[in-house]
Amino acid sequence: MIKLSNEEKISQVTDLLSKAEKAEESRDDQGLCKYLKEFFSLYEPLTPEFKKKIEQKQLYFAHKHMGRIFFILKQYKNALHHLEEARKLSEFNNEDLMTRIQIDHAMVTSKLPYLETNNKSDLKDVKKISYSLLRNISEIQDENLKYEIKNNQAILKAIIKGDVKTVITFEIPPPLFINQKVPIEFIFNNVLHALNVEIVKNPCSGIEGGGDGFVGIIEDKFGLVNRSKITLTISKYINPDERANIKTFSDKNQISKALLDAINSLNYFIGHYRVVTGDYWIETIFYKMVETFNCNHLGIIRKVQCTSSTKDQGMYISPRAPYLNAADLDNLTKCLKIKALPLWNILLLDAKDYLLRRNYREAIYAINGAFENYLMLRAREILSKVWGEKDANDYLKGKPAFRYHKLRKRINEETFNKCVKKGIIEKMVPSTNQILKECFNVHELGIDWEELDGMVGKIRRKRNEIMHGAEIDEKKYDLELIAFEAVENFEKFIEIF
Repeated sequence: MIKLSNEEKISQVTDLLSKAEKAEESRDDQGLCKYLKEFFSLYEPLTPEFKKKIEQKQLYFAHKHMGRIFFILKQYKNALHHLEEARKLSEFNNEDLMTRIQIDHAMVTSKLPYLETNNKSDLKDVKKISYSLLRNISEIQDENLKYEIKNNQAILKAIIKGDVKTVITFEIPPPLFINQKVPIEFIFNNVLHALNVEIVKNPCSGIEGGGDGFVGIIEDKFGLVNRSKITLTISKYINPDERANIKTFSDKNQISKALLDAINSLNYFIGHYRVVTGDYWIETIFYKMVETFNCNHLGIIRKVQCTSSTKDQGMYISPRAPYLNAADLDNLTKCLKIKALPLWNILLLDAKDYLLRRNYREAIYAINGAFENYLMLRAREILSKVWGEKDANDYLKGKPAFRYHKLRKRINEETFNKCVKKGIIEKMVPSTNQILKECFNVHELGIDWEELDGMVGKIRRKRNEIMHGAEIDEKKYDLELIAFEAVENFEKFIEIF
């Protein structure tokens, strides 16, 4: 990869800004977004000295429009960063009143989900902007914008009072048998949660109870007869329209932030529920298990409600069912003749499933098992072609051999063999890194060692802590991203190895 100098980067970012301005003039939001993302990817790593070479007017244009695009996409954290940067620049004060109102409204809307009552600085800033919007509300012709500004003010007041709550209801397959009218309260991510569970019948089961008796099946993992209707009250404001990024190998890379927060906190609850009850068959929840969910807010003057049914599910419409084609069926027939499937292939699929279900530790555990199994199989093939099958097997089993032992530079082969015979030099299974280096030295991979080492590093990141049961600070380490990158890099490793 060719590394650009700072001067070359300045030339590129200036060109990208020119393209972005032309895209904005022609109302090409897709092109505008593309050029601005490329601009910031080059601009942000620049030193302060070189950043100063970008005109403030151009920088304001980039932040303003990037913030607007992220705001439209409901990606409020990203929008907030760019809108705040835009407001810091003097060009903001030179804008016409309506443009300033629209930017300020986007700022307040983006900030509300992240406000905390104990963060006096942020509250003060948002209150100042919100009151400024109310003072100028008579200048606004758009009735929807007026409503949103007033509604944001109501939410802000509720946040300051500490009585705003987000209530999310949805059904999940496994029945959680909690017969309690008073909600169960718990703290998750420093926020108070209150959980109500109602057992409801699966309308598709066709099983009816006799009289007043309860009918169920033992270990009803998939809610075949009974399901749980969850009402989760979270003591903070969650914007019902906000989208959150997720890392899976499924069809979706974003879902509702409200639903994601509910799933994460419910999975925390389920983890503890399983330990107390011993109900080992109950799994963590993921978004594809939720058919519909409702989100509304309490403690504000105007009740905001969001109902979602299928927008957070990947849907397709086709004139026919997605049956296997002739080639797939032929491959399946051949595969069925293989009595023992490759372990690494099974573990790779397990890792993707764990990632979908938000079981990040299990995903990392599985993908590292896949990596070690695959490496051992391929290393045996690669080294056997060069060393011969016996020597390759001896090496991988840890049998000392002079040709690749680290002592070969200090003693001669005759002395070495005597030491092996006497047991002075013991059997030692080579490390993953050693096996990789031996394979790299004899097998053309098409990449350099640093790239291969970096790829393996991402596969094995946090592997040791998880394998040995160590605690991991999930606030410091993003296990979702670590697990996703581990699977992604293992698949790349397969391609090149």
